[in-house]
Amino acid sequence: MIVEAAISKAGAKYGTDFQKIVLVGDAIWDVRTARQLGLPFVGVGSGEEAALLRNAGANAVVENFLNYEYCIECFEGAEIPKPLHQR
Repeated sequence: MIVEAAISKAGAKYGTDFQKIVLVGDAIWDVRTARQLGLPFVGVGSGEEAALLRNAGANAVVENFLNYEYCIECFEGAEIPKPLHQR
């Protein structure tokens, strides 16, 4: 899987003592991938796209990365998306 390969490569280059790994994505399959891998998730989207990400299980969605403080807040509070039947 692409995400697992990226984490592995980052670990090989920078070490494996990351404080937190957050998957960031703009599609429902990104939410599903985060859930399957047990990774916290932050969605990127606005309007209907943001609603779809939230409905799929994203607890944090940013419209863009222009508001630094809000983005950091979202990354720090990011959670693993819960299965739809547990929300």
